[in-house]
Amino acid sequence: MLLLSGRDIMYPEKEEIMKKNMGIIDRSIRILLAAAVALFYFTGQLTGIAAVVLGAIAVIFILTSVIGVCPLYYPLGISTRKKG
Repeated sequence: MLLLSGRDIMYPEKEEIMKKNMGIIDRSIRILLAAAVALFYFTGQLTGIAAVVLGAIAVIFILTSVIGVCPLYYPLGISTRKKG
């Protein structure tokens, strides 16, 4: 008989919650794209709605690159991380 404590229910193993699914190349490309958006924004070449939309995407790219997890990859069954 398997007994679960309250701690097991509230705090499952980290691997069960977020398994890394982004490889180093994927992460690097996302950071470079975010840096390009920042460069265009701060030089005044990117303004208006485009700046807001691309800025939000750039922030998402940086966050996903730092943690190594892309939530959109899960339902699509994609992983750019090397096996092993």
